[in-house]
Amino acid sequence: MLSFNIKFGMGAQLRQRPIWTGPLRSIPAMVARQVEPYVVRDATNPTGQALDSIAYNGTLYAGVNSTGALYTSPDLVTLTSRNAPYAQHNVVIAVGNRFFARGFYSGGSGWAVLNSIDGATWGSTATAYPTGLIMAAGGIGYILPNSGSANFDTVNAAGVVTNRAFAQAGTWSRVVCNGTKWFAIGSGGAIGNVSDNGTTFANSTGFAAAAAKLTGTVRYLFTVGNRFVVVSTVSGGTAFSSMYSEDGQTWVQGARYSDFFDGRTINALHHDAVEIDGFLYVAAAVASNAAACMLSTSDGVKWRTHSDYVSGGGITLGGLYRRPGADSILFNAVFGAAPSLETNLAAKELYYEL
Repeated sequence: MLSFNIKFGMGAQLRQRPIWTGPLRSIPAMVARQVEPYVVRDATNPTGQALDSIAYNGTLYAGVNSTGALYTSPDLVTLTSRNAPYAQHNVVIAVGNRFFARGFYSGGSGWAVLNSIDGATWGSTATAYPTGLIMAAGGIGYILPNSGSANFDTVNAAGVVTNRAFAQAGTWSRVVCNGTKWFAIGSGGAIGNVSDNGTTFANSTGFAAAAAKLTGTVRYLFTVGNRFVVVSTVSGGTAFSSMYSEDGQTWVQGARYSDFFDGRTINALHHDAVEIDGFLYVAAAVASNAAACMLSTSDGVKWRTHSDYVSGGGITLGGLYRRPGADSILFNAVFGAAPSLETNLAAKELYYEL
């Protein structure tokens, strides 16, 4: 089958390439169809459990379900319920071989950060974080009180908590590492700090002015390769925009999409994304038909959408998680409901080269 080729102004052959692996992904193309891009993962035991905020400590996975119950598993199939302190959990990270989980006790004790080596025995790392966020970046765990101050804590693989401070006060929401530097954003994406070691942060002199040029106020922070990527999306599916930096100081505007090549507009993203083989993959809610798909980029500038993996309304977007030892991505079609899916590494797509 032939079609018009923009580059050469002549007929172009319909080609086939892997979706998730290999150098052919970088060729600019008009994708006609993705063939079996996802596979259903094995049913869990106990059945019907969809985990999110999945972490891996080298031997075990840990994650939480939609009700906040905490589980561990060697394979994400056989799940063991863990009676960790605090009744509800919503974030699990791994720093080295140690898990950290954020828990909330509905009886009034507030939030706490717990830690465990084996996933069975949990101790309290820190308490009294009213709305604290926890995340891992570059081998360091972060507890961000999200209280409008400069103070935060780091945790290491030994479970040691150390109080730190950003260069300025703000409501801090995200820290990532590009391999050599760390970057943090706060106050709705209006301020940014950069660090050479992950513990001592300085103000990013170029961030605020560049961020002000993005559309909307909801901003997400990712990395792809050695590049920090900031993305803004706006509820209701208005323009999607991005910017990037290698050093955390000098920021370059990336792209702005009112809609993508296939006509889809993006309503929201999930902050738990996956970087594999030089590509960043992000779960995205599609505004036009209440569906969910993946976005991918290799540079933070050129973005593409992948096939919807769920549609029909009522989407509760789950995060993306890499299967250790493989290049596949684990995720939930709808967080809180089975089935759970995985990218099919044998899947192909049909495309016309541009």
